Amino acid sequence: MKVYFETFGCTSNQADTEIMKSLLEGGHNLVSSRSDSDVVVINSCAVIDRTERKVLKAAESARAEGKKVVLAGCLPRIDPGALTTFKPDSIVSPDSINLIARAVEGAAAGGFTAVSSQHVDKAVLSAGNGQLIRAIPIAEGCLGSCSYCGTRFARGRLRSFSMDSITAAVQRAVISGTREVQLTAQDTGIYGMDTGPRLPELLRQVCTVKGDFKVRVGMMNPTYVAPILGDLIQAFKCEHVYKFLHLPLQSGDNSVLVHMKRGYRVEDFMSIVAGFRKTFAGLTLATDVIIGYPTEDEAAFEKTLATVEALRPGVLNITRFSPRPMTDAAELKDLTDRVKKERSRRMSELKKRILLENNEKFLGQKVDVLVTEKGKNGTFLARTDGYKQVVLEFGMLGEMHRVEITDAKAHYLIGK
Repeated sequence: MKVYFETFGCTSNQADTEIMKSLLEGGHNLVSSRSDSDVVVINSCAVIDRTERKVLKAAESARAEGKKVVLAGCLPRIDPGALTTFKPDSIVSPDSINLIARAVEGAAAGGFTAVSSQHVDKAVLSAGNGQLIRAIPIAEGCLGSCSYCGTRFARGRLRSFSMDSITAAVQRAVISGTREVQLTAQDTGIYGMDTGPRLPELLRQVCTVKGDFKVRVGMMNPTYVAPILGDLIQAFKCEHVYKFLHLPLQSGDNSVLVHMKRGYRVEDFMSIVAGFRKTFAGLTLATDVIIGYPTEDEAAFEKTLATVEALRPGVLNITRFSPRPMTDAAELKDLTDRVKKERSRRMSELKKRILLENNEKFLGQKVDVLVTEKGKNGTFLARTDGYKQVVLEFGMLGEMHRVEITDAKAHYLIGK
């Protein structure tokens, strides 16, 4: 069977896709284009309405081309009603990806649905396949009850994977040629709260793996970082760990955070960031804001603008609120698109200015970078220890280079 994968959404979805591919290798032919395939596996995301529409459009397009469609990922559980208009030939839930071979074969034969919870240790399934960048899952599910988020319906409650299996997966990846390991989960900060050893202990063990590699730690929520802050900062001192902190703010207004059920205050968030920045001068802060949450009035939005201005993050992900099925926020009166677009525009302008000003501080500096990807027009993309992206006209994938920063754009640096 010729199988093609299309992946939407987060790093966890990307990791799931790589696991499913490895499980199909040998028994099926993985192809690089939809037109060459018999079966299309769409690993879906439905965190916002716009992404869900893109997923369904891709599924309908594949069906129109005569392909069998396996729908994997979060959409079937976040918005099962969407499947009344498009019925996939087979379904695989995030916690049953180990059944992907049966799903593909069943779809080709007339249909197979797998949505039962298998609760497999995905780190065990993660194979080293020579990819320069490899995402390795460390847990599934979350402990939050955010009013706007449907991901918990798709991924369930926290299930941390074995620390030994994660370390072994990192070792397999490094031996096979991986230079950047991305530890991923819906919330890496809650790792181990169901089993014992927490994220700092995991990082310390991962750092015992021999080889030349870097580790990017995935998103963690402030509520669960605060109790382990000191230990986590110590663990980040490992030379293998990128000095990169993905900590979502979502709103700069405490009353909105309460409505969102985020479980922290703006002051708590700022304290965590201050702790990391005091220790790591070159830290890159990545954060997220939701624009146009139903209880966000103009004053609350202004507070979010002011908070972002004070934070000066290196990465800012801006999402316009869209109601998700079965969530508390879906019951609230939504703001108009006009209001959300205007606020999004203002936040985007602030983002562009801050990111450019941040990057201009690197002009003339000499930094060590790891070349991780091919860029456009024969260029190469590299990462600093703080995970800043540097565009180079030369390089070889996997190499370290000492470069001088000669130009700065809002989203990347240019080095020679």
